[in-house]
Amino acid sequence: MKIELCYTAQLAMEAGGASETLEVEEGASIDTLIRHLAESRGGKFAKLLLNDQGDPHPTIMRIVNGEQVDRAHAPMLQDGDELMLMSPIAGG
Repeated sequence: MKIELCYTAQLAMEAGGASETLEVEEGASIDTLIRHLAESRGGKFAKLLLNDQGDPHPTIMRIVNGEQVDRAHAPMLQDGDELMLMSPIAGG
């Protein structure tokens, strides 16, 4: 199935763009996809997505089809979903 991925801030910079279409397995979870992205890209991109234990950072916002989802209750991805991963933004 195809998922449209959107990135913001540092994630977009490290991904080399703000969006991409990805083919994923049917019924993939958001956390599984985040781990896959980190493994396939590595480097700073992976450090932005995963903590030292290899788990997705809890500070990464997950937005599916325009709705923010809680990590603990995130739905399985469906064909055609848009997933936006938003890293924390600091400033002052």
